[in-house]
This record gives sequence, C-alpha cells and structure tokens, in this order.
Amino acid sequence: MGDGVELAAYKHVRYIVTFEKKKHSFESLVMEHIRLNGAYWGLTTLDLLHKLHAVDAAEVVDWIMSCYHPQSGGFGGNVGHDPHVLYTLSAVQVLCLFDRLDVLDVDKVADCILFQNLNLVHAVVVDLESWDYQCPNSKPIPHLGLINLWLNRLVCSVFLSSS
Repeated sequence: MGDGVELAAYKHVRYIVTFEKKKHSFESLVMEHIRLNGAYWGLTTLDLLHKLHAVDAAEVVDWIMSCYHPQSGGFGGNVGHDPHVLYTLSAVQVLCLFDRLDVLDVDKVADCILFQNLNLVHAVVVDLESWDYQCPNSKPIPHLGLINLWLNRLVCSVFLSSS
C-alpha cells in the first residue's frame, strides 16, 4: 500500500471462504436471514482482490437461484426466506459478478423491483396522511394525493428510463 505496508490478501480470502463453510456457527445462524447480502459483500471483496476464482461459481449461482421466488420475481435473504427488494438487488449483483444474468427472468425481476418500490412509496404516503402534523406556519400539509401521484410517476419514470 502507500506506506510500505502490504495487504495480506490471502488472509482476507481465507477468512471469507472459511466463513462461508461455518454454516452452523452462532454468527452464521443469527445472520441467516441476511446471508445473501453477506455473500454479495464477501464475493465483491474477492472480486476486488482478483480472487473470485477461490469459490465455485456454479455452486454460488445454484444457491442464489435457490433463494429465488418465481411467483414474485424476487429473492429472499436465504433459502426459505421471503423475497425483498434488498436481497433481490444483492442476488442480481452477485449474478453480475459471475456474468450469469442469463439465469434470470429479467422481466419478472424488474416487475418485482418496481412493485416493491411502488408499495414502499404508497406506504410512506399513507403514513404521511395519517400524521396529525401542522406545518410551522400552522397550515396543514397540502395535496398529499398529488404527492402520492408525483412519487409514483417518479418511480415509474426512473424505472422505465433505466430499462
């Protein structure tokens, strides 16, 4: 590195690969629900170290796809967990690392992401509408219906412009 200290890449690689093998440790069990995110961070680290070959790509892709929910198009944080947009993003990113987007139904995954984002926007607006909040000048929040419409259009336009 810059000050004469070298990065011991092999130690990082060994830790990441070893951590993956400890599926029955306490740490692994309490983080089971976010395993897909952990896989993304670990695999991205290996890729940055040019050591992605330290893992079996086919095994990783098979596990990622076992977290897939074909009815919704989303991915759960681990096998048997409900789909969520965060885990779906991590799954797509890991598949990109291995150049394996071919295993995805891209339209189904895109629909899932759009649907989950629209639900989130709707939940935020409904929550805003339920607040008994007065602006500092004592006027109520105006036109929450228009804010909802604007947020939905914003999400749709961002999504459509990226596809």
